[in-house]
Amino acid sequence: MSRISDNIKNLRIKKGMTQKQLGKALGVSENYINEVEIGKKVINDKIIEKISKVLGEDLNDINMYFEDSKDEVKDEKPKVIVKKAKPIEEPVNEAFTSAFSQVIKDIPYVNYDLKQTGEKILLPIISNKIDGYPHDKVCYLKIKDNSLSFLRILKNDIAFCFISKEFTGNGVYLIEENDENRLIQIRELDKEKYLMLFSDQDSLSSLFKIETIHKNNITILAKVVKIEFKMA
Repeated sequence: MSRISDNIKNLRIKKGMTQKQLGKALGVSENYINEVEIGKKVINDKIIEKISKVLGEDLNDINMYFEDSKDEVKDEKPKVIVKKAKPIEEPVNEAFTSAFSQVIKDIPYVNYDLKQTGEKILLPIISNKIDGYPHDKVCYLKIKDNSLSFLRILKNDIAFCFISKEFTGNGVYLIEENDENRLIQIRELDKEKYLMLFSDQDSLSSLFKIETIHKNNITILAKVVKIEFKMA
């Protein structure tokens, strides 16, 4: 079960709602809510925001991290977890690509400078989008250090990212700061400042550090949508 699944279940119980009642409020089935809470169903930011409104509390609220750290921080997990897919390294047959160009797309792997590595993976396009994002604005990023180990995001894991310079809500972002690109979890404090959470780059600790920074001092490059864990 993921951390966000735990939060949904605990908050639902706290509010005195059954899975059936929550599902009805969201316009989904009771079985859908059950699969979300056991971590079987993958949900995106839009669904999380909708559940937050129904339950009356922000599921992405950074205060939840402080509460969790008092008990068992090691249980924290990234928002979305999927199985790691094998990159396609060999050239794709041109005829195949042409025939399915409207329904699938090569998604590139990139470094922290957003330059392509040469690796890619084929993903389906639905209504010109992939996982709800414009198909020409997504990429895969290989995690290069353990600066997000407190979220169980570790070196060599893979991040599916939406390329945008806009802050679209609390989450994990690829940013540029002092001519260096890095992944960081950020939360908006006010109109001028962000709260940044991170671990030591070479550490596997579940502890994290907190800093505030003026918005003008960083440039947002991309937002992490989901994480693919490194499989043993």
